[in-house]
Amino acid sequence: MVSSVAVRSSRSADAGKGPSVSVVIPTYNRPQFLREAVESVLAQTLSPREIIVVDDCSPVEVTPHLAGMPSWVIYYRLSKNRGVSAARNKGVELATSDFVAFLDDDDVWETNYLEFQVAALAKGAEAALCGFSFMDLDGVNVVNATRVSQNDLRWGNKYCGATGLFARRDVLLQERWDETLRYSEDWDLFIRLSKRCDLAYSARPLFRRRFGNHESLVLAGRHADIDALERRALVLCKHREWLGEFNYRYRLASYLLTYIGAREQKMLFFKHAIRRAGIVATASVIFKKFASRLMWRRT
Repeated sequence: MVSSVAVRSSRSADAGKGPSVSVVIPTYNRPQFLREAVESVLAQTLSPREIIVVDDCSPVEVTPHLAGMPSWVIYYRLSKNRGVSAARNKGVELATSDFVAFLDDDDVWETNYLEFQVAALAKGAEAALCGFSFMDLDGVNVVNATRVSQNDLRWGNKYCGATGLFARRDVLLQERWDETLRYSEDWDLFIRLSKRCDLAYSARPLFRRRFGNHESLVLAGRHADIDALERRALVLCKHREWLGEFNYRYRLASYLLTYIGAREQKMLFFKHAIRRAGIVATASVIFKKFASRLMWRRT
């Protein structure tokens, strides 16, 4: 059942002029960050119509961290844990606006996030991405571009995760988050959206990403076994024809040889990569890794 938390602010959800925007925040077991994420939306220069927090059946209580929020902060709890993509899809279904913006529960928007993303779609795109900075590190991730095409995405997602996505709701109802993918679900959706129309891109850091989450993903990658690496590569299998055979095999070898230098049973991973991606793609990846390390040592 949908429920709203208690009202504290008199700020109107329809205070601003222009297109209506719903903000979807999926959350799971990280209530200590959730309030900061919601407050970054409340501080926007362009006010959204509603904020929809979708709880993916967290084992901890979430609602106390939303206490005192405006009535247009909506809380919805899934009956069972289904993954972040299912939570995002449910948020899109519940949304009542023309546009939907996504915010991960441990990220924070800059105050002009919605203002810039709305302006980006005013030029005819169906979805927009943007750059970001790290919350607890010096450094930003931006790409010198104003559009993201299919060609750009064939080489991977160097742009942003779900928090950087702003799109028309009707498009998101057609191109839903793939709930079968546990990894690279953002890249998968960006690919499908780019087949409809180039994605707009704001070359400025419009949100801040918490580095701790990125660090945990890196750590998990270093300890992933072959089965786990194969699960990460499912997105490649889904888009094999679109990627082209060589690019598919090269990227598959790259996935299977992730952090190969730090692994104990290197030969096991080498053999599996050759069996799955072929000797040419595997050799190309190994050579690139070797060359990169050599260059790094020289500098």
